[in-house]
Amino acid sequence: LSFFISHGNDGGKFAINATTGALSVLAQLDASLQNSYNLTITVTDLGAVVRLATSMTANVSVQQFPYPEFAATEYVGDVIESADVGTEVLQVNATASAQLRDQRIVYSLVPIAPDGLSDLPFRIDGSGMISVNATVDRESRSTYTFLAAATDFNLLPHTTLVNVTIGINDVNDNTPVFNASEIVLNVREEASLGATSLVLHASDRDDAVVDGGGVVVNGNGIVRYTAVDPRGYFTIGAIDGVVTLVHSLVGVDTSSFDIVVVATDQGTPALSSNTTVVVNVTLFAAPNFTMTTSAAPVVEHSIEGTFVIRMSAEPLHDGVNTTIVYSIGDGNVGDVFAIGATSGVITVAGDIDREITSVYVLVVSANDFGPVGKRSNFTLEVHVVDINDNAPRFNSSLARSLDLLEWTSVGDPVFTFG
Repeated sequence: LSFFISHGNDGGKFAINATTGALSVLAQLDASLQNSYNLTITVTDLGAVVRLATSMTANVSVQQFPYPEFAATEYVGDVIESADVGTEVLQVNATASAQLRDQRIVYSLVPIAPDGLSDLPFRIDGSGMISVNATVDRESRSTYTFLAAATDFNLLPHTTLVNVTIGINDVNDNTPVFNASEIVLNVREEASLGATSLVLHASDRDDAVVDGGGVVVNGNGIVRYTAVDPRGYFTIGAIDGVVTLVHSLVGVDTSSFDIVVVATDQGTPALSSNTTVVVNVTLFAAPNFTMTTSAAPVVEHSIEGTFVIRMSAEPLHDGVNTTIVYSIGDGNVGDVFAIGATSGVITVAGDIDREITSVYVLVVSANDFGPVGKRSNFTLEVHVVDINDNAPRFNSSLARSLDLLEWTSVGDPVFTFG
């Protein structure tokens, strides 16, 4: 007799001894690919003239051992970003099929695209403990998701995969950062109180978590602002960083000064940084007198309206209204002078008597209509010119009687009149 497999030997997995009819496995079976075979076994005699054959069907079932089984359908853990290499994070556990004589399990980590194995800062040991294997930085990456693999010691090893997610918890390791170490704020002297001049922002790469009730859960990345302004002109919103003018700049004694703004996070311990705000104030000077002389003459007893001098001043602001208004302050004793408010012409307004006052020292003011109204003063000396308006006068109006001796010599003084 001669035996052979005439049908159903898919993939050539089996062989039969032609003489004994013993069926054997020729190649590795994998029940996950094919778990049954219907083999047709044919046997023939060895007759010299006619060979007779008979066939039968052999149903071969391939038994599959169960895959390793994890204790959980997924694993979730976390670790702080400052954790040292070797810090234990998460324990996974899988068991092999009870039907296997060797119950050992080999664990490994499998990255999920686009990650590669070198992108995972973790390792897993033979017990299934996942630990930190490299520096982790939450600001670079806050979550890692990958697979843990459990492989048994079956003749055809079976591997089971499970999802693992590890979150990186924040620590306060980043200082708030302004976008510039020095910021320039240009403001005009007439700026209104309450005006928003500037909005500052400092970013912090750390985490910031506020719950639904507004309670800060993690303040590492929450920034608050304070301003150091010794002059007290500006304040800053602690939360929004809005710089606001709170004190009038009118009359400020400098056109430039500094404010230091500090940004502090709400972590523990708190970290802070600062920037300097250079405040440049656009100031305009008071009107400038363009006089070529500081003195003027006037004849005493001139009639009212007599011209004395024209005062002249120019505005130094950038406003539209360039009008200058003049006035006389101190020195106008008896209000004997008047000035045209817009013409600047000084005229006689009362009787001037040189024998009473010979020089008037007038303080003339020029007021502008700029964004911030300003005043300048000019000292003008008005010298009163004498006229012959007084007849000679004896010191005494009483008549004098003189008695002379007859021997008085010629040329002798007799009396002095004054």
